[in-house]
Amino acid sequence: MIFYALSTVTSGALQSLDRMNLPVVHSLVSLIVHVILVFLLLKFTSLGVYSLVAGNVTYPLLVCWLNGRSVRKCIGKRQEVVKSFCVPFLSSFVMGIFAFLVYQGFFFLTHKIYIAILPSVAVAVAVYFAMVLKLKGLSREELYEFPMGRRLQSAADRFHLL
Repeated sequence: MIFYALSTVTSGALQSLDRMNLPVVHSLVSLIVHVILVFLLLKFTSLGVYSLVAGNVTYPLLVCWLNGRSVRKCIGKRQEVVKSFCVPFLSSFVMGIFAFLVYQGFFFLTHKIYIAILPSVAVAVAVYFAMVLKLKGLSREELYEFPMGRRLQSAADRFHLL
């Protein structure tokens, strides 16, 4: 899902740079690689259905990489990897752990899914917000540009996250 989303964003960026044909060419190249990879994995390995999973991951990954490379060439600027990818990935990983633990705890106590979901989602939002700010994924100025940025900034200051 992440790579599909990123490939869509980078395709939109290329279209806004008046390079309408590049996302189509990149999708075609990725499709050819996808078909060949899945065929080879199915024919020469015992992966079975996992061959399809590998193919379904490589297709959007390759589209995203090709689109990103073209965007970089068009605008002459490299994507900042740590702030754009590593911080959100680590934050979502930690968020997932906390959400899972809170969900399991509430489900163990109540045995009701709907009661366990609400606090786990609230904890997930709070943990992700805190992690992104603590890992310097957002600056004070970037946070201010968000909807309700002033309130988010004051909450971050109150909890010493910035």
